[in-house]
Amino acid sequence: MLQTTKTIAVLASTLAILTGTATAAVATPTYAALPELSSATVRATTQGHGEAATSIADAIIKNGTDPVAPKGVNDWNCTPNPKKPNPVILIHGMFMTANTAWAGFGPVLKDQGYCVYAVNMAKDPDGAMSKVVRAIGNLDFGGLADIKASATFTAAFINEVMKTTGAKKVDIIGYSEGGTVANLIAHTYGPSFIDNIITLGGINVGINPFGLQDLEAVYTKNAEPAIVGNILEFGSVAAAQMMNGSPIINAITKPDTIAGITYTNLSTKYDEFSNISTHNPNFQKAVPGATVTNITIQDGCSKDFSDHLTLPYNKRAWAIALNTLAGKKVVDVPCLVAIPALRSIDAK
Repeated sequence: MLQTTKTIAVLASTLAILTGTATAAVATPTYAALPELSSATVRATTQGHGEAATSIADAIIKNGTDPVAPKGVNDWNCTPNPKKPNPVILIHGMFMTANTAWAGFGPVLKDQGYCVYAVNMAKDPDGAMSKVVRAIGNLDFGGLADIKASATFTAAFINEVMKTTGAKKVDIIGYSEGGTVANLIAHTYGPSFIDNIITLGGINVGINPFGLQDLEAVYTKNAEPAIVGNILEFGSVAAAQMMNGSPIINAITKPDTIAGITYTNLSTKYDEFSNISTHNPNFQKAVPGATVTNITIQDGCSKDFSDHLTLPYNKRAWAIALNTLAGKKVVDVPCLVAIPALRSIDAK
C-alpha cells in the first residue's frame, strides 16, 4: 500500500510538471493597453501642412524642419472608406520629421482614398548631432531621442486615430527608425490593432557596423558601457538603441515578428546601413501565424540605384506599398531610374 501511495505521488508530481510545462509552452503573451494622452497633446505633433515634395532635400528646402504634416495628412475629420477601413500611420526615421520623410508619399496615399496620419517623434536638443545641425543650418530634426519614449507617444497617437476614425485596425508604414518604432509598438501592445507593418529601409533587426558592433556583450544591467557613451556623445540616443544587442533591439528580435501581423520589408542593396552591416537590418523571419515578405527593390529593376535616403520617395516602393495595403494589385509597379539621395525619375 505504501509503495502504491508513493507511485501515485510520483505520477501526480510528474503530471503537475508536465502540465505546467505544457501551460508555459502555450501561454499567450501579455501585452500592455494602448496608452492614452489628451487629444490636444497628440494632435499637436504636427501643426498645419507643408508642400508636396520630390525628395527629402526638396522637403527641407520648402518647409525646413517645421512641424507641419505632409499635404493631406492628419485630417482629423477623415472618415475611412469602407473598402479601405484601416487608417495608415506613417512613422519617420532618425534625423527626420513627418514632413521631410513623407511629403511625397503622404499625399499619394491621401489621393488613393486612405485616411493618413503622420507623427513627429521627439527631438534630442542636447545631443551632439542636433547642436551641430542647428548651428549650421538652423534645422531641428526629430527621431533622435529615446526610442521607447517615441514608441509610447506613437502608440498614443495610433490610439487617438482609432478613436477618432472608429477604426478597429491600422496599417503602419515605417521608414528607417520608423521600422524600429513600429516593431516595438507591436511587441509592446500586441497585434490586435495592426494588419500590416510595411517598412522602407526599416531598422528591424539592428545594425552592426562593419561586424564590430554587438552591444549585447557589453551592456550591463545597471550601467551604460563606455562604447554606448561614445556613440551617444557623437550621435544620439536613438542611434545607439538601433545597434545589435541593445535592449530595444533585443525586445523586437526575440522573436522578429508576431503572429497575426503581415510584414512587408522593402530594402535596397545600396542602403548605407546594409552595406556597413554583416546582415540586412531590414529583413525579418516569420513566426507561425505571421506573414513576412522581404523585397529588394532592385530585383527586376537594375536601373534603380536608390540608397537609404531615396526609399521614402521611390515610386517603385510606393507601388509595392499600395498593393500591399490593398491586398491585391491596384497599381503597376514601375521600374524607373532612381538616383541616390533623390527620387525615382521616369526617364522615358
